[in-house]
Amino acid sequence: MSRPDVADSILRCDDVSMVKIGDTVVTMSHVAPFTVVEIVGTMLTIVTAQGLRKQVLASNVRLLEKDPPATS
Repeated sequence: MSRPDVADSILRCDDVSMVKIGDTVVTMSHVAPFTVVEIVGTMLTIVTAQGLRKQVLASNVRLLEKDPPATS
């Protein structure tokens, strides 16, 4: 079961225009958050704080919102 507070702050990136350089994203293949550092067509270059660098399709990442929704 997923936690509602985490699930609500993740957006699916079906359209590459949703993602911009500097955004924080996650992938299903690695547990750490990544920062988008380059966008070429539908390909993103993403990097972790530890320096792990990957090239992935925009449709394979989920965008983390900067400010999660407030809980009531």
